[in-house]
Amino acid sequence: MKKFLSICVTLAAVAALAGCADSGGSKSLLGTTTAGGPTVVIPATFTSAQDAAFAEQMFTGAITGLYNKSTVVSAGRLGAVPVSTTTSYTGTISYYYQGPVSGNMNIAGSFPGSYSSSTLFTTWTLSALTETLNSYSFQSNGVTYVMNGALSLTGTLITYGSTVESQSTLNISGTCTIAGGGVSQSEYVNVSVAVNSTGTGGTMTGTIGGLSINQSF
Repeated sequence: MKKFLSICVTLAAVAALAGCADSGGSKSLLGTTTAGGPTVVIPATFTSAQDAAFAEQMFTGAITGLYNKSTVVSAGRLGAVPVSTTTSYTGTISYYYQGPVSGNMNIAGSFPGSYSSSTLFTTWTLSALTETLNSYSFQSNGVTYVMNGALSLTGTLITYGSTVESQSTLNISGTCTIAGGGVSQSEYVNVSVAVNSTGTGGTMTGTIGGLSINQSF
């Protein structure tokens, strides 16, 4: 009989400690509970690795739009060398980059360009461009994320004929809302990418969601 009472007291203590004795949804050492028992603990914020994946998607959409010849060539000769000695002009863009799952990014605005006959480089000054995330959805490590918000694109894009030169830089800043993997939060983005010679990636530094990023892709 004493052994039975001892077991009951022990089980009652464990239940009280874990918060299982309260069926109304209280806090416990196991996390938030529901009427049916303890639930899985959901992380409060994204990790730096997740943030880096978000920023990489933002960069890919922006650089794809800027480098898309069908959108930009007719307005500003990106990817087409002018025949004049030195020419200044203004390029315009309104490009929709489709999300791998759903939604899109809209890269829009205008930007001045200047061609040098001595270097054959065209230098584009990015200062009045926006990247609007319209329920842009993608997957990373099996998790689907959705991004919404408006970002600012600045920097310098240098092209040689149809090639993006490695001296190019692209800065992305602004606030967006990101949801996925049980987390939904507003994140401030402030990253800079030193674009590589292929024009499809580079070295990214800066912060997103308050966490530092320093990676190449």
